[in-house]
Amino acid sequence: MRRLQLSFCLVLVCCSAVVCPRAPAESASGQIGIFEDHTDVGTVLHPGSVDYDRAKQAYTISGSGENMWFAADAFQFLWKKMSGDVTLTADISFLTKTGNEHKKAALMLRQTLDADSVYADIALHASGMTSLQFRDEKGAITREIQSSLSAPKRLRITKRGDYVYMSLGDSDLKVAGGWIRIPLQGPFYVGLGVCSHDKDVVEQAVFSNVELTQPPALASKPTLYSTLETVDVASADRKVSYLAQGRFEAPNWTRDGNAFLFNRDGHIERLEIGTDQPSVTPALPIAAITITVFLLTRRNSLSVTTRRATASRRFMSSPSPEALRAASRRSRLPTGMGGRRMAKRWPTWASVMATLIFMRFPPPAAKRRG
Repeated sequence: MRRLQLSFCLVLVCCSAVVCPRAPAESASGQIGIFEDHTDVGTVLHPGSVDYDRAKQAYTISGSGENMWFAADAFQFLWKKMSGDVTLTADISFLTKTGNEHKKAALMLRQTLDADSVYADIALHASGMTSLQFRDEKGAITREIQSSLSAPKRLRITKRGDYVYMSLGDSDLKVAGGWIRIPLQGPFYVGLGVCSHDKDVVEQAVFSNVELTQPPALASKPTLYSTLETVDVASADRKVSYLAQGRFEAPNWTRDGNAFLFNRDGHIERLEIGTDQPSVTPALPIAAITITVFLLTRRNSLSVTTRRATASRRFMSSPSPEALRAASRRSRLPTGMGGRRMAKRWPTWASVMATLIFMRFPPPAAKRRG
């Protein structure tokens, strides 16, 4: 699978007539809200900064940098050192709509402050695209898993054991995919990052309602989720097409490439490209095909056996080998459309034609009551 384009745009506009004074961020070596420090990672031409609003518990981060991609990153990073399982959640918005459409504001887990460090983040782009980006080896190329949701207001990155996944939404966060294995060893950095995607420009993003917690060990059985993703063959980047709680399997493309088919709960479901909810395909054509194949197989077997038995009885008095071979050849030869063999099988062929017609022109789905 390697094709998919999904988009959904939500523009958030904030207006306020009240201006609250902001306390400048503490020194680069002091506590900044719930975080310990901030620094520029990689090569940046313009130093970044952090402005912390105690009243709103909001962080305005200014950052430059060419990119957070490929084998090296360049951005401003507000961080805290932690270990174990971690959950970082925040509302994210950009102060301006100008600049590069791929400027990023991110929730990040990072092994070191080196430019080519192992890391995982949820990056919100100015275009609305939201991805779980990761580098699973030091100096390796960054990969990503694009969410099907565009421009979410609230984002969460969760680390459980060696695996990381993302949750997105507006007020109600929902699991959005990921589940990638990132080898973060010992203490690592957790924090907020901003990259302008233009080395000559400084961009700003606001992180509000920030929550940094260490979730307790699971007290109950984990919840199973299944995800349908497409994979770009050239880059190995992935994109979430559909995610749901429970199990579904055996995905495939339709012949025209406009939809996916997969199995769930004994049904074949169809997901049109550009939609987020699959529909159940009618079950009757599948049953009809199965019955038709069974009838054809059974009739062929009985017909050939009966003719061979008749041919054998016909030559019981003096069955020469040549005569038996001729009878066997005759029993395998098909007759014409108007022949006796077709006439005896008209119910089977009628069921085949009815099945094909039903599959070509399915009846409208029945409306549910209530």
